Amino acid sequence: ELASPDESSWPMYNGRFKGQRYSTLDQINTTNASKLVPQCIFQLGEVGSFQTSPIVYRGLLYVTTAYGTYAVDAKSCAKHWSYSYLGDSVPPLPGNRGAAIYRGKLFRVTPNGHLLALDAVTGKLLWDVWVADDRLGYWLAGAPVAYDGRIFIGEGGADWGVNGHVYAFD
Repeated sequence: ELASPDESSWPMYNGRFKGQRYSTLDQINTTNASKLVPQCIFQLGEVGSFQTSPIVYRGLLYVTTAYGTYAVDAKSCAKHWSYSYLGDSVPPLPGNRGAAIYRGKLFRVTPNGHLLALDAVTGKLLWDVWVADDRLGYWLAGAPVAYDGRIFIGEGGADWGVNGHVYAFD
């Protein structure tokens, strides 16, 4: 499904593995773009940095914040589920850029260095692994990438002079 998803889905941070952020859908074009109006609005109820790139899969829009994860009906904007992760520290740059969906799981990172797997339908926490130590200047913010049975993530922290790492989890 990730290799060639249907056009109504946006299953990863850049849309597709090519990373072009391009869709062949043509309902919105140069002749009608100026007439667009909001159809629904979903308020997260959070304040702070908002850097996420939503993903869409099987009618659900998944959005992440530094510690929150939301599944929203893409047509009605009704909340399907939400999950809040309570961090055990406050990293220097709390943010999150998105999630990855793979084999029924939604994967996301937390600024204090955890990789989480949530059930994509219910939002239940399936597992939590600590990857990066924010007390040493590392953090996680980038959207994971799912490929060939693995979840890939990279550390942040080069802004603070640490050597980052790329991890693959199976």
